[in-house]
Amino acid sequence: MRLLLTVDRPLRHVTATTGARVTLPPCALDGERLTLQVESDARIELSGETRRLELTVESGGAVNALSGGRDLRPQQVEISAGHGARVALCGAEAVVILRRAASAMLRTDC
Repeated sequence: MRLLLTVDRPLRHVTATTGARVTLPPCALDGERLTLQVESDARIELSGETRRLELTVESGGAVNALSGGRDLRPQQVEISAGHGARVALCGAEAVVILRRAASAMLRTDC
């Protein structure tokens, strides 16, 4: 099933679980702060700019694993990556890794 949501203000917090597939265009992101929680094989693809991005990716979750993260330009990223996480942040200015499981794939050097 495909679902299109329209909101009247930029998003500050998004959670995707249990295999969900979420696409966020640039106009959906809050320019100051965005918090993403991705788990249980869910996937989020996003582009745009935000000053601060807080990511928690667990249990096979993925963030920008398809696009490589080239179109996402956060100034500062804090990430916690658990088992099987896949994250690409090629456009990030500064990345702080709070936690990284051995099986997590973090790509920032594009």
